Amino acid sequence: MIIHDSREALRSAFVAKLLTLPRRTKLLTIVGYDYFCVFLALYLAFVLRLSDFWPASIIKANIILFVVIPPISVALLYRAGFYLVVIRFLHVSNFKIVMINLLFIVLVIYFLGWIYAGPSEIPFSRTVPIIFAALFLIFALGGRLFIRGIYLASNKPNLSASQAKPVIICGAGQAGVNLVNRLSGGSEYIPICFIDDDSEKWNKIIYGFTVLPFEQLDRLLESFEVYAIIIAIPSLTPAKRNQLLKRLEPYQVAIKVLPFGEEFLDDSSKNAIRDVSIEDMLGRDTVAPDSDLLTMSIRSKNVFVTGAGGSIGSVLAKQAVMSGASTLVLYEQSEFALYTVERQLSALVAESGLETKVVAILGSILDRKRVRTVLHEYRINTAYHAAAYKHVPLVEHNAVQGLNNNVIGTVTVAEECDRAEIERFVLVSTDKAVRPTNVMGATKRLAELFVQGLAHAETKTTFSIVRFGNVLGSSGSVVPLFKEQIRAGGPVTVTHPNVTRYFMTIPEAASLVVQAGALAKGGEVFVLDMGEPILIFDLATKLIHLSGFSVKSETESTGDIEIQFTGLRPGEKLYEELLIGDDVSGTVHPKIMQAAEERLDSAELERIKLEAIAAIEAGDSVACRRLLRDSVVGYSPSAVELDVLPQHVGESAPPRV
Repeated sequence: MIIHDSREALRSAFVAKLLTLPRRTKLLTIVGYDYFCVFLALYLAFVLRLSDFWPASIIKANIILFVVIPPISVALLYRAGFYLVVIRFLHVSNFKIVMINLLFIVLVIYFLGWIYAGPSEIPFSRTVPIIFAALFLIFALGGRLFIRGIYLASNKPNLSASQAKPVIICGAGQAGVNLVNRLSGGSEYIPICFIDDDSEKWNKIIYGFTVLPFEQLDRLLESFEVYAIIIAIPSLTPAKRNQLLKRLEPYQVAIKVLPFGEEFLDDSSKNAIRDVSIEDMLGRDTVAPDSDLLTMSIRSKNVFVTGAGGSIGSVLAKQAVMSGASTLVLYEQSEFALYTVERQLSALVAESGLETKVVAILGSILDRKRVRTVLHEYRINTAYHAAAYKHVPLVEHNAVQGLNNNVIGTVTVAEECDRAEIERFVLVSTDKAVRPTNVMGATKRLAELFVQGLAHAETKTTFSIVRFGNVLGSSGSVVPLFKEQIRAGGPVTVTHPNVTRYFMTIPEAASLVVQAGALAKGGEVFVLDMGEPILIFDLATKLIHLSGFSVKSETESTGDIEIQFTGLRPGEKLYEELLIGDDVSGTVHPKIMQAAEERLDSAELERIKLEAIAAIEAGDSVACRRLLRDSVVGYSPSAVELDVLPQHVGESAPPRV
């Protein structure tokens, strides 16, 4: 053991000395080594060919080769950038540099051999250059690999002493190999081994790490205090990714991933190790967007996005930029949100060499004059109305503002778009508008009815509605809350054991909104295919397991994190729906359906609008709720009056003391 430790200490000291040498000294050393390798390979080529340790006459006849070939070889390799390669990061792709230049060197040897050996009447052997090439390749690359091996051996993880976290790499493909190479010698993670399904890779050693089958995971987790399993298979489809996560979920270890699919193609994120997201667990195989539908309403057109700083609005705005909008007007009442999205999109335009003009405008959708001015000034062709109050409990406590923003705000923008005779208006709606049990859902359904009414009036604008469920990462998404609670050690709060929700990623939703709007002829309610609803309790359980923890319950008292049921919040439903009736038909897009739903006549809508304005101006939440109950078929409030302010602030506010 003492001898072994001494060897390790000497090796580490040797490597440390090499790493601290000045750059110029390292360069001169490796150039000198290659010069010697060329000379030695040339000499041994003659020795091996002639089976003579000192073929003096032959060497004398070819002395020009020993004078010319070493400096030419070194010069060619220097010019090709071979000396810029860091030996400890030597890769198989670096061999190509040597092979290409070696071919040229061999041709030079043939040329000089025939010219200068001929007059000496000693024939030049045609196999000498081939033997030389093989020997030089062995000497030059072999020496580098030897040094690299010493470096890797001296930096091989010491699991007992290192502060880095032991990890297992899932996937022994190119991405996994690159990841191990990047992590070796790092301070955050220590690779232990690979696991892979490919039996042909089992027991092979890559960069000093063994490839093992999944069946050995239990043994590995028992033998080492593994911090995480990192999935390094960027080519996995969403469905395959979901299957792999289900396979790994039972193991009590955190799961990390490298980016997948298009995310991996982004150079800025392809090396980023991140936590598992709900997108990874959904397993939704998305349909490639129809490029014609994506660009029909956007390319070379002036696009107006309300609520542009929100989760959906910002991605709709990005979609407009990427689809070739001539001008993009971002309309948002939150200064910070507007600043953020404008900065991101301006950077995207500059980096991608796009020509879209991005305009940021602070404003409220209730400001009719400002909306009218924007539509006129920028000659808007297409409007996406994503501005809304969407958080169910907050709107339940602020019914007057919910009605004002979601209904009157929508009416204001839609009427001004109709007045400006823009080409298309698309209302972004929600599944909570279907048989609503809360103020937010009822206001969104009433907004839908007003847009439908405009669509069936005499208008030059094509009005349509796109309805879908929860989007991941939105301002009201439950997933960030779950992750925050897990990081804090729990408990994770779920409202009800049977509550279910539909989920879709923001980019997919935004893409489908644009495509659905392009399909519109006027007055359609488009419904996006959200897949199967997800039980929120199952979602919380998966997130806990994939974070490396177990669920604490009555049957599992030794678990790490408890799931607590808090009860349904005001206005919350157990199950969400996407359709009011059963009359639904498909469209040319497999992920977009069209619903035929009842609508109100223009006279009824005008009466509702006037009553809504009167109730809002009076600050009368009771009247607002009554109006919603009377106007929205199927609205069944699940909560009592919950407004945080009195109904008539001016009359009933208590005196100040």
